Amino acid sequence: MLKTLFLILFFNFILLPFSEGQEKKKIILAVFAHSDDEAAVGQVLAKYSKQSKVYVIYVVDVGDSSRIAGWPVGDSLKQIRRSEAICSCNKLSIEPPIFLGFDRLDGRKGPREYFLRTKELKTVLKQKIDSLNPDVLITFGPDGESGHFEHRVVSGIVTELILYNGWVDRYPLYYLARTKETEPVDQLEGTGEIDKKYLTVAIPYTDEDVATLFESLKCYKSQFRPAEIQKWKDEEAADKSNVFYFRQFTVSAKHKTNLFEK
Repeated sequence: MLKTLFLILFFNFILLPFSEGQEKKKIILAVFAHSDDEAAVGQVLAKYSKQSKVYVIYVVDVGDSSRIAGWPVGDSLKQIRRSEAICSCNKLSIEPPIFLGFDRLDGRKGPREYFLRTKELKTVLKQKIDSLNPDVLITFGPDGESGHFEHRVVSGIVTELILYNGWVDRYPLYYLARTKETEPVDQLEGTGEIDKKYLTVAIPYTDEDVATLFESLKCYKSQFRPAEIQKWKDEEAADKSNVFYFRQFTVSAKHKTNLFEK
Protein backbone atom coordinates (compact mmCIF):
# COMPACT_ATOMS: atom_id res chain seq x y z
CA MET A 1 0.00 0.00 0.00
CA LEU A 2 2.78 2.45 0.96
CA LYS A 3 4.68 1.66 -2.22
CA THR A 4 1.56 2.17 -4.33
CA LEU A 5 0.76 5.48 -2.64
CA PHE A 6 4.31 6.69 -3.14
CA LEU A 7 4.22 5.87 -6.84
CA ILE A 8 0.94 7.74 -7.30
CA LEU A 9 2.24 10.81 -5.50
CA PHE A 10 5.58 10.70 -7.26
CA PHE A 11 4.14 10.49 -10.78
CA ASN A 12 1.50 13.14 -10.06
CA PHE A 13 4.05 15.54 -8.64
CA ILE A 14 6.97 15.13 -11.06
CA LEU A 15 6.01 13.48 -14.34
CA LEU A 16 2.52 14.63 -15.24
CA PRO A 17 3.25 18.38 -15.55
CA PHE A 18 6.03 17.72 -18.04
CA SER A 19 3.98 15.25 -20.05
CA GLU A 20 1.37 17.98 -20.48
CA GLY A 21 3.97 20.32 -21.96
CA GLN A 22 4.20 22.71 -19.03
CA GLU A 23 7.60 24.39 -18.76
CA LYS A 24 7.21 25.97 -15.32
CA LYS A 25 9.20 24.11 -12.72
CA LYS A 26 7.47 22.86 -9.60
CA ILE A 27 8.34 24.77 -6.42
CA ILE A 28 9.22 23.18 -3.10
CA LEU A 29 9.38 25.38 0.00
CA ALA A 30 10.93 24.09 3.23
CA VAL A 31 10.36 26.15 6.39
CA PHE A 32 12.74 25.57 9.28
CA ALA A 33 13.71 27.30 12.50
CA HIS A 34 17.49 27.46 12.07
CA SER A 35 20.21 27.39 9.46
CA ASP A 36 21.51 23.79 9.35
CA ASP A 37 17.99 22.33 9.88
CA GLU A 38 17.86 21.58 6.16
CA ALA A 39 20.54 18.95 6.75
CA ALA A 40 17.81 16.73 8.23
CA VAL A 41 16.38 16.36 4.72
CA GLY A 42 19.35 17.49 2.60
CA GLN A 43 19.45 14.41 0.39
CA VAL A 44 15.82 14.94 -0.66
CA LEU A 45 16.37 18.65 -1.35
CA ALA A 46 19.41 17.71 -3.45
CA LYS A 47 17.31 15.16 -5.36
CA TYR A 48 14.55 17.61 -6.25
CA SER A 49 16.94 20.46 -7.07
CA LYS A 50 17.61 18.65 -10.37
CA GLN A 51 14.04 19.14 -11.57
CA SER A 52 12.36 21.72 -9.31
CA LYS A 53 12.98 25.11 -7.68
CA VAL A 54 13.72 24.48 -4.02
CA TYR A 55 13.60 27.25 -1.42
CA VAL A 56 14.44 27.18 2.29
CA ILE A 57 13.17 29.71 4.82
CA TYR A 58 15.04 30.09 8.11
CA VAL A 59 12.96 31.77 10.80
CA VAL A 60 15.47 32.35 13.63
CA ASP A 61 18.86 34.06 13.54
CA VAL A 62 20.93 32.19 16.14
CA GLY A 63 23.48 34.42 17.83
CA ASP A 64 23.69 33.29 21.44
CA SER A 65 25.62 30.05 21.07
CA SER A 66 27.05 27.48 18.65
CA ARG A 67 27.43 23.73 18.98
CA ILE A 68 31.22 24.07 18.85
CA ALA A 69 32.90 26.18 21.50
CA GLY A 70 35.18 29.08 20.61
CA TRP A 71 33.01 30.86 18.05
CA PRO A 72 31.96 34.48 18.68
CA VAL A 73 28.43 35.22 19.82
CA GLY A 74 25.98 37.99 19.01
CA ASP A 75 25.77 39.62 15.58
CA SER A 76 29.07 38.05 14.50
CA LEU A 77 27.70 34.54 14.97
CA LYS A 78 24.45 35.48 13.22
CA GLN A 79 26.43 36.53 10.15
CA ILE A 80 28.58 33.40 10.31
CA ARG A 81 25.50 31.20 10.45
CA ARG A 82 23.95 33.04 7.50
CA SER A 83 27.14 32.60 5.47
CA GLU A 84 27.19 28.90 6.30
CA ALA A 85 23.55 28.54 5.20
CA ILE A 86 24.26 30.30 1.90
CA CYS A 87 27.18 27.91 1.34
CA SER A 88 25.02 24.89 2.20
CA CYS A 89 22.18 25.87 -0.15
CA ASN A 90 24.72 26.44 -2.91
CA LYS A 91 26.19 22.95 -2.36
CA LEU A 92 22.68 21.46 -2.50
CA SER A 93 22.04 23.38 -5.76
CA ILE A 94 18.90 24.98 -4.34
CA GLU A 95 17.84 28.63 -4.33
CA PRO A 96 19.60 31.15 -2.05
CA PRO A 97 18.17 30.93 1.49
CA ILE A 98 15.52 33.28 2.84
CA PHE A 99 16.23 34.64 6.34
CA LEU A 100 13.36 36.06 8.39
CA GLY A 101 15.70 37.25 11.17
CA PHE A 102 13.56 36.51 14.24
CA ASP A 103 15.05 36.15 17.72
CA ARG A 104 14.40 33.16 19.94
CA LEU A 105 10.83 31.88 19.78
CA ASP A 106 10.36 31.23 23.48
CA GLY A 107 8.66 32.89 26.46
CA ARG A 108 11.86 34.05 28.13
CA LYS A 109 10.70 37.69 27.95
CA GLY A 110 7.18 36.84 29.02
CA PRO A 111 4.06 35.53 27.28
CA ARG A 112 3.04 38.91 25.83
CA GLU A 113 6.36 39.29 24.02
CA TYR A 114 6.06 35.71 22.75
CA PHE A 115 2.54 36.30 21.42
CA LEU A 116 3.56 39.53 19.68
CA ARG A 117 6.60 37.88 18.11
CA THR A 118 4.70 34.86 16.83
CA LYS A 119 1.89 37.07 15.54
CA GLU A 120 4.45 39.01 13.51
CA LEU A 121 5.96 35.74 12.28
CA LYS A 122 2.57 34.53 11.04
CA THR A 123 2.12 37.74 9.04
CA VAL A 124 5.59 37.61 7.49
CA LEU A 125 5.47 33.89 6.77
CA LYS A 126 2.03 34.12 5.16
CA GLN A 127 3.37 36.78 2.79
CA LYS A 128 6.40 34.66 1.89
CA ILE A 129 4.34 31.55 1.21
CA ASP A 130 1.84 33.45 -0.90
CA SER A 131 4.65 35.17 -2.81
CA LEU A 132 6.51 31.94 -3.63
CA ASN A 133 3.27 30.02 -4.26
CA PRO A 134 4.86 26.60 -3.67
CA ASP A 135 3.50 23.32 -4.97
CA VAL A 136 4.75 21.58 -1.83
CA LEU A 137 5.48 22.78 1.73
CA ILE A 138 7.90 20.92 4.01
CA THR A 139 8.55 21.43 7.71
CA PHE A 140 9.20 19.44 10.88
CA GLY A 141 6.31 17.55 12.43
CA PRO A 142 4.72 18.45 15.78
CA ASP A 143 7.55 16.54 17.49
CA GLY A 144 10.10 18.95 16.03
CA GLU A 145 12.09 15.95 14.73
CA SER A 146 14.63 16.32 17.56
CA GLY A 147 12.21 17.71 20.12
CA HIS A 148 13.72 21.21 19.86
CA PHE A 149 11.21 23.79 21.10
CA GLU A 150 11.79 26.19 18.18
CA HIS A 151 11.34 23.35 15.69
CA ARG A 152 7.99 22.65 17.33
CA VAL A 153 6.95 26.31 17.31
CA VAL A 154 7.75 26.72 13.60
CA SER A 155 5.94 23.48 12.77
CA GLY A 156 2.89 24.65 14.70
CA ILE A 157 2.84 28.08 13.06
CA VAL A 158 3.15 26.64 9.53
CA THR A 159 0.30 24.24 10.30
CA GLU A 160 -1.76 27.03 11.84
CA LEU A 161 -1.37 29.15 8.69
CA ILE A 162 -2.48 26.22 6.53
CA LEU A 163 -5.61 25.74 8.63
CA TYR A 164 -6.48 29.40 9.18
CA ASN A 165 -6.19 30.34 5.51
CA GLY A 166 -7.86 27.23 4.10
CA TRP A 167 -4.65 26.15 2.37
CA VAL A 168 -4.77 22.38 2.96
CA ASP A 169 -5.35 21.67 -0.73
CA ARG A 170 -3.61 24.74 -2.12
CA TYR A 171 -0.28 24.13 -0.39
CA PRO A 172 0.13 20.41 0.42
CA LEU A 173 2.10 20.17 3.67
CA TYR A 174 4.55 17.37 4.42
CA TYR A 175 6.14 16.70 7.80
CA LEU A 176 9.59 15.12 8.04
CA ALA A 177 9.12 11.72 9.65
CA ARG A 178 11.30 8.96 11.01
CA THR A 179 10.10 5.44 11.69
CA LYS A 180 10.45 4.05 15.19
CA GLU A 181 11.07 0.62 13.67
CA THR A 182 14.41 1.68 12.18
CA GLU A 183 15.48 4.67 14.30
CA PRO A 184 16.54 4.11 17.92
CA VAL A 185 15.13 6.58 20.43
CA ASP A 186 17.89 8.91 21.64
CA GLN A 187 16.87 10.40 24.96
CA LEU A 188 19.37 13.25 24.58
CA GLU A 189 17.97 14.32 21.22
CA GLY A 190 14.28 13.73 21.86
CA THR A 191 12.21 11.21 19.94
CA GLY A 192 10.60 12.25 16.68
CA GLU A 193 9.90 8.68 15.56
CA ILE A 194 6.39 7.57 14.68
CA ASP A 195 4.69 4.30 13.84
CA LYS A 196 5.42 3.29 10.25
CA LYS A 197 1.74 2.89 9.38
CA TYR A 198 1.39 6.69 9.52
CA LEU A 199 4.20 7.35 7.04
CA THR A 200 2.30 8.17 3.87
CA VAL A 201 5.15 9.16 1.53
CA ALA A 202 8.44 7.35 0.88
CA ILE A 203 10.96 9.20 -1.29
CA PRO A 204 13.94 7.24 -2.68
CA TYR A 205 17.26 9.01 -3.14
CA THR A 206 20.63 8.12 -4.62
CA ASP A 207 24.13 7.80 -3.21
CA GLU A 208 24.94 10.95 -5.18
CA ASP A 209 22.23 12.80 -3.25
CA VAL A 210 23.77 11.59 0.01
CA ALA A 211 27.23 12.74 -1.08
CA THR A 212 25.77 16.17 -1.86
CA LEU A 213 24.25 16.32 1.63
CA PHE A 214 27.62 15.70 3.27
CA GLU A 215 29.31 18.27 1.09
CA SER A 216 26.75 20.80 2.33
CA LEU A 217 27.41 19.81 5.94
CA LYS A 218 31.04 20.88 5.57
CA CYS A 219 29.78 24.46 5.29
CA TYR A 220 28.66 24.42 8.93
CA LYS A 221 32.01 24.68 10.61
CA SER A 222 30.44 26.31 13.67
CA GLN A 223 27.99 23.44 14.05
CA PHE A 224 29.59 20.13 13.01
CA ARG A 225 33.03 18.72 13.72
CA PRO A 226 34.61 16.57 10.97
CA ALA A 227 34.36 13.53 13.25
CA GLU A 228 30.59 14.10 13.65
CA ILE A 229 30.10 14.35 9.91
CA GLN A 230 32.08 11.14 9.42
CA LYS A 231 29.97 9.32 12.04
CA TRP A 232 26.81 10.49 10.30
CA LYS A 233 28.31 9.36 6.98
CA ASP A 234 29.06 5.90 8.37
CA GLU A 235 25.52 5.56 9.73
CA GLU A 236 24.05 6.55 6.36
CA ALA A 237 26.32 4.08 4.55
CA ALA A 238 25.13 1.30 6.86
CA ASP A 239 21.50 1.98 5.91
CA LYS A 240 21.08 0.62 2.40
CA SER A 241 17.40 1.55 2.03
CA ASN A 242 18.02 5.09 0.67
CA VAL A 243 14.45 6.09 1.49
CA PHE A 244 13.25 9.21 3.29
CA TYR A 245 9.80 9.28 4.86
CA PHE A 246 7.26 12.08 5.11
CA ARG A 247 3.81 12.32 6.62
CA GLN A 248 1.31 14.43 4.72
CA PHE A 249 -0.89 16.75 6.75
CA THR A 250 -4.51 15.98 5.90
CA VAL A 251 -7.92 17.10 7.10
CA SER A 252 -11.03 15.01 6.64
CA ALA A 253 -13.89 16.74 4.85
CA LYS A 254 -16.43 14.49 6.52
CA HIS A 255 -18.71 16.16 9.10
CA LYS A 256 -19.38 14.01 12.14
CA THR A 257 -22.31 14.28 14.50
CA ASN A 258 -20.89 12.06 17.24
CA LEU A 259 -17.47 12.16 18.91
CA PHE A 260 -17.34 8.36 18.78
CA GLU A 261 -18.22 8.09 15.08
CA LYS A 262 -15.49 6.52 12.93
